[in-house]
Amino acid sequence: CRDIELACDEKVIKSLDNEQRADYTEALVMCSIKHGFASTCPLAFGEIGVKERVKSVMKYKKTSFWVIIISVVLLIIIGLCFLTNPSTQDKEDNSVYIDYTQTVQSNVPNEVVDFAKEYIQEYIIHTDKSWKEIGDKNDLPHITDAKIIALTQIDTKAERTNEGEELWKLEYRLKVDGNIASIINGGMSEEDGWITEWSSSGQPYLIVHWENVNGQIKWELVDAVGDEDIINYNTPQMLQKYGDKYTATVREKYISNQNYNGEIIFYSQQIKEFEKSTSISLTSFKLSSEQTKKIKEIIANIDNWTNDELVDLLDFYFDGEINLDGIQYYFSFSQNIIYYDHYFSQIEEQDMQYIKSISEQ
Repeated sequence: CRDIELACDEKVIKSLDNEQRADYTEALVMCSIKHGFASTCPLAFGEIGVKERVKSVMKYKKTSFWVIIISVVLLIIIGLCFLTNPSTQDKEDNSVYIDYTQTVQSNVPNEVVDFAKEYIQEYIIHTDKSWKEIGDKNDLPHITDAKIIALTQIDTKAERTNEGEELWKLEYRLKVDGNIASIINGGMSEEDGWITEWSSSGQPYLIVHWENVNGQIKWELVDAVGDEDIINYNTPQMLQKYGDKYTATVREKYISNQNYNGEIIFYSQQIKEFEKSTSISLTSFKLSSEQTKKIKEIIANIDNWTNDELVDLLDFYFDGEINLDGIQYYFSFSQNIIYYDHYFSQIEEQDMQYIKSISEQ
């Protein structure tokens, strides 16, 4: 009840000057004086806590104009903080919309388009992470959009009765905001903010396997390879067996994927950069599903890749290589690094020990 009375007093005196407030306090006192007749009603409003109410009225000060202004500004700022979405650069999810106009190439199966989008999406996630390390920190480049320019099927002789492999050449562009110049390097070209990036192994090709199961076509992404990978199958032995390098690539990749998950090779001695010689012997191990999964987790957890072109006078000494999903990763025990396609990163000691332990099994 007392709180209500004080609130009502404040409401009344807000618009009164000092003289009028004095009259108001006098009225409060007069209302509190007990009269000579007995009251048949409970205490009326204004008959309790008069002393406190009078003090409150006399001490009342109007809120400063500038205090009101500052309070309003602060409320607006706080509101904007809650209403504003986080910037694209701060998001953990680096996924972007990948545009593809099906009418341009109506012969491309939807499954192949989906495989292409997955490939580009994984590339974007990895690339954005590496750019955080090598890009301009004041104007950090990041990928905001992507588009597939073409999916071109390469003729192969890998079709069998109810199954086969196909090879699709993928061309795409990435839209980049920020300082593009800080990340442009070999293999990249830029036009109107869109970049084309091919790895050191050349343009990407998708190898897909299809199988007719009870009248329904089942699709599987076998691998993604580059021009350099295809050249490796352009040997007299492969040409005699399959007829051409493209058929050799898709058949050998599919067969190898069916037999094992990956491969790790240990050198008999360290090599500088990629200078292998005939004096160095190689010991290879086929990776089990469990080993492949563990190594993929180690690589996936790396978020601080550095471009080797930006590091002067740094020599690498490799102890071996890992072949996973068509990608070669090199490792160095002494430098504790993983290296691939011009990018390198240090990894945890226990992770390197795990890789080293495979040679002892």
